[in-house]
Amino acid sequence: MSVSRISAAFRPIYLPSTVIQLPESQQIRRSSKFLLTSSPSFFPKTSQVCIQKSADLQSVSCLRNPGRKRPSVTSVKAMAPGADQADTASGKVSPRLMLVSDLDNTMVDHHDANNERLASFNKLWESEFSHDSLLVFSTGRSPVLYEQLRTEKPLLTPGIAITSVGTEIVYGDTLQADKGWEEILDQGWNRSKVLELTKKYPTLKLQADTEQRPHKISFHIEKNEAQKIVPELTAAFEQEKLAAKIIYSGGYDLDILSKAAGKGQALAYLLKKFKSQGHPPKNVLVCGDSGNDIELYEVEGVNGVIVGNAMEELVAWYDAQGDKGHVFRATQRCAAGIVEAIKHFKFDSSS
Repeated sequence: MSVSRISAAFRPIYLPSTVIQLPESQQIRRSSKFLLTSSPSFFPKTSQVCIQKSADLQSVSCLRNPGRKRPSVTSVKAMAPGADQADTASGKVSPRLMLVSDLDNTMVDHHDANNERLASFNKLWESEFSHDSLLVFSTGRSPVLYEQLRTEKPLLTPGIAITSVGTEIVYGDTLQADKGWEEILDQGWNRSKVLELTKKYPTLKLQADTEQRPHKISFHIEKNEAQKIVPELTAAFEQEKLAAKIIYSGGYDLDILSKAAGKGQALAYLLKKFKSQGHPPKNVLVCGDSGNDIELYEVEGVNGVIVGNAMEELVAWYDAQGDKGHVFRATQRCAAGIVEAIKHFKFDSSS
């Protein structure tokens, strides 16, 4: 596809790619094609693993490490993907619902001091979905800041966490990395060369060291400067044949990623893996609030919710779409908007 110029809405910028096309059911709408392959899967070695059996499902319940200080969520049932988990549970099980949510200002409301919205979601998830569904967090945070947030907020432990704007996939409470995903992102990625090109732009200010990752380089930059620099950098990456792309979101955060990376690409990779193992999810709900979540809504076959407090770049993207049937505009903030969407799409038993 041709390189998009950054607009007032600051839609993420993608570089064209020439790679293998996914099956139609796993393609990302209106985006480049990405090389996705199966990879070894992992099941975290948590401190306690309990196999629960019922007439129609077998699931694995992972309990938190009791030696770790966390908010008062006593236990979390989460299905982790992969052959190891399926074999341990003595069967292949398709999650009834795979819920993929951004964290900051989507699942987590930093203006809700008592975490009431998050507590409401947690209660619904544990009562309605934890026994047969899969919770995934997809965040721009690095693993370091992701872990920090988990100590600050009463977050459930997900089966999977996609961190660093889709450049890292980790499993369960142990955060064991998906090495197969890392190998895909290595292809054509030259971090040192990308960093060298960015030095020509003094208004690009590197974010904290914790946010600099193997397949991601993160900066802060104001909107007016980004409008000028993003097209120039994109053209430079093309000229140097670098497998890199730019995502600008929140009116301030600019991330340069491996071309195969991104929240949407990471989700498509997982869905392809699940399908190859014979247990694709029956329903997928993606949840976001900002520009770096746009790719999630473009994964083929998903339903999505834009929370009521969404940022202007995501709202502008939504308004520009012709086909909006798969995306719900919530009126409620953050996790309350996610609960609203679950009821809208009739994923819960009461709908």
